[in-house]
Amino acid sequence: MWSIFIILVFLPLHHHPGPQPPRGSIPRVQALSSAGPFVPLAELISRPLNLNLPILTVNLLTMPAPPAPPPPVEEVPAPSSALDGSQSAQSISGRTKSRNTASKAEGKVKKATKNEKEAESCISEESDETVALEKPPGLLAPDPGLWSHISYVKTCILTLPVARDQVQQLARYVSDKMGGPVHKTGTFGFELSASEIQQRLHTNLVPLGEVKAGVFQHRALLFKALCDQMGVGCSLVRGEYGRHWNEVTLMDDQGGSCSPSTFVVDLMFDVGRLLPVQTSEAVAYQHF
Repeated sequence: MWSIFIILVFLPLHHHPGPQPPRGSIPRVQALSSAGPFVPLAELISRPLNLNLPILTVNLLTMPAPPAPPPPVEEVPAPSSALDGSQSAQSISGRTKSRNTASKAEGKVKKATKNEKEAESCISEESDETVALEKPPGLLAPDPGLWSHISYVKTCILTLPVARDQVQQLARYVSDKMGGPVHKTGTFGFELSASEIQQRLHTNLVPLGEVKAGVFQHRALLFKALCDQMGVGCSLVRGEYGRHWNEVTLMDDQGGSCSPSTFVVDLMFDVGRLLPVQTSEAVAYQHF
């Protein structure tokens, strides 16, 4: 089973995704536990591997290393004999113009292809390829999966004009990345996923972006983290028996009125459905 510990590592309020914080700065790190006092991060990192005690982490401070730039292309000088005579010079000038024209045409094709790919990126399925993470000693491992989620929702979901559509589309995205909708009478093998991540990273600290199969706790935490990055007001609520859910407040313009209403977001069963709080459907979701 999952540990009751959740490490929350948030960006400072004035910080935006970009370069690493200055050396020597103190990140805001908390290890939350409902059964005991706060545990220092260094202690959690140094604990021996325990496959029965995975610790879910949200790390927005340690960014993955950027890809290495391509090697520079060396320019080969033209032979000196090619520069002899005005006819040769004109011929070279003509060939240069032809190459420039061809290069511009090729550039336009590449640009059009790039734009088409960017347009299709919001529709096509994201790659679930496992990325090898390098964890510096005494530090949390970077979480490129979480940064990939953030990039996607800012590009493809935050651009939706209606807040209700943003919330529902984000719910479907989170559910899809955590294994899809779950049947109420079925089983869900998320524990195996956690142990595999622990063994691969040699730590009890499981980056949230690495989790590919999750239930209430994992989905609610990812939904909350992405809502914060989108600027969408969202609460992460912990109920009995480790149950977690999200509540959002939206303007309810149904029935001819326009007033704020609070909803529980279904991330498990009827994914994307907004359940008004204190209704039988919301209570059933919270206590399933």
